[in-house]
Amino acid sequence: TPFTLAKRSKLTKDKVEEIHRAVTTFVVKDLQPFSTVESPSFREMCTALN
Repeated sequence: TPFTLAKRSKLTKDKVEEIHRAVTTFVVKDLQPFSTVESPSFREMCTALN
């Protein structure tokens, strides 16, 4: 969850919410399957961006 991410990282709650909104927008507007965010490569990319 976004709040679990905030606890494990140095991101502020506001930044985590911003990331959550951006990922949600990506999935919805680009018609991506929800499973996209569960893929190891997607998670690796997010970790690298942090």
